[in-house]
Order: sequence, then C-alpha cells, then structure tokens
Amino acid sequence: MNYNLFTSSAIALSLFLNFSIASQAQSSSKRNQIHLAREIEAISALSSILRYQQVYHYEKNRFITTIRDLEINSGISVGQMITLSGYNVKIEKADRNQVIIIVKATREGLHSFAGFVKYNSDQQYKVISCRTNSPSYYISPPIDAETCGNSSNPLYSYVPTQTLSSSTCKNTLNQVRNEMIQKGVKEVSIATYIGGGYDPRNLTNREDSLGLSLSASTGEGNNYNAEFSINTQNRILNILNSRGLINYWANMIMRDCSNIAVVTFCIPQADCVASFAASPEGKAIYRKPASNCDNYDRISWYEECYN
Repeated sequence: MNYNLFTSSAIALSLFLNFSIASQAQSSSKRNQIHLAREIEAISALSSILRYQQVYHYEKNRFITTIRDLEINSGISVGQMITLSGYNVKIEKADRNQVIIIVKATREGLHSFAGFVKYNSDQQYKVISCRTNSPSYYISPPIDAETCGNSSNPLYSYVPTQTLSSSTCKNTLNQVRNEMIQKGVKEVSIATYIGGGYDPRNLTNREDSLGLSLSASTGEGNNYNAEFSINTQNRILNILNSRGLINYWANMIMRDCSNIAVVTFCIPQADCVASFAASPEGKAIYRKPASNCDNYDRISWYEECYN
C-alpha cells in the first residue's frame, strides 16, 4: 500500500498541529509542558489515522470500521502510540463516505481530540481535526468535516478548493476517464487531495494532488473479486506500462487543472504504480523510483517511493 501519495499533506498537517499545541508551551509550567507533550503524541496518532483512512478509502472505496482492522492493515500500533500518554482511541462511526475518530483523554488535565473524514460527491476528501476548548475526558464528535462539535474548536481542516471547479478541468478529467474506459478499463475513480502537493521539494506554487484509480472490476467491497476480470487487469497493466500515454494524460490534467502539483495512477487493492510531478513550467514529469527511501525528505521532487 502506498503512503507516499499522502505524505506531503501529512507533513503539512503534522507541522500545523504540533505548532498549534507546542506554541502554547512557552508560558506553561513544567507540569503543563508534560501534558502538552502527551497531547502532541495524541495528535500525531490522530493525524496518522486520518491519513491512513484516506489511503484505505482511495484504494478500497470504503473506510476502516474498527481499530483492530486499522492496526492490521496500516501497521499503526494505535494502543502503543497513545495509551501510555493517557488516551483511548475509537472509531465512532464509519460508512462508505465518512468516518469519525475519537481520541479521548483518560488522565486529568488533558484535552480530548476528534477527527472527521468525508469523501464527497466531487470525489474530494474533506478533513477536520478538533480539540476540546479545555481539558476534558469527553469530546463531542464533529458535526461534519467542516464543523467541530460542542465545546471544541478546529485544530486543522482540509476543505476542497476550486481545484476541479473550472469547466475546462472537469471536461479534461472526463475526457481522460472516457479514453481509459475506451481502452478497456471497467471503472475509473478520480480523487483530489487538498494540500497533497505541499512539500518542501515542490518547485511550483501548485498545492493539490490528484489520484486516478483504474479498476478491473465494477464491484465494490466484498463484491470486488466477484466482478473482477483478469483480461481487464492485463489491459490496465499495459496502459500503466505505456509511459508516453499516461504522461500525456498527466500533462492534460496539469495543463487544465491549474492547482494540481502531482498526478498519480493506481490500481485498487494494490500499489500506486506511476506518479508525475509538475515542473515550474507546468509540465508533468515522471517521478523515477528513488534509489534510497530511508529518508523521504532527501529524495528529489521528481522521484518517488512506489512500494
């Protein structure tokens, strides 16, 4: 499973969340600084969970419904991450289009946190993270992906921009989708990740990323395998191995969708296999496999870790 499609937006989220808490420590007592450190650990866990829920939904077309399944699929040891810090985490609600995460304090003097991810009709993800206004063992779930519940305020939110709002951009995406289907793809899902282009390596002023998932099945969830076609899967592999073709599509998208910094091509229930980054001139440049992925921050804007 490829985390890297979301790595850039996660960096932005983590930096913002950590700053919003840590900036308060300057005037705090030593005891309160310990609380703040615990809260930063809780926020980091919440950020990881919200990020992975988006990755999972993008590839599986559904959100994870239990913490156990989350840990099995993501490798995120939720209990280990935050139990010792004085928090419990649970998935409050999850369905095909939205998920709510609650991170509840179990020790006195700690704030509680909550997160909401929604996949909307424009095929974009809205995300909000909330914190109680004062230390509390309880937090009301966010009302939606733009509004926190009672007695809590946003720490951070991703609200879709106008990335895909222009008719030219929408027409181009429809054209790309239709061309893929004409070549034998059964289903094409397109999702925009707001802030997904945030990356210190980014050479442009574009901010968002876009993922295209080419499916060999029209089924979803448990019906995916029942509707699966091996012949279609082979066609998809041939398409994704045609570097010139997918580069052509990526160039079309970057030309007509002015805020897209990264275009990535994926296969459901598998890895993302090709990614293109925008050049300062707005051209789609194929991201070569990085030779060393141990330190993601050191690889080039035009490199990617695909596995």
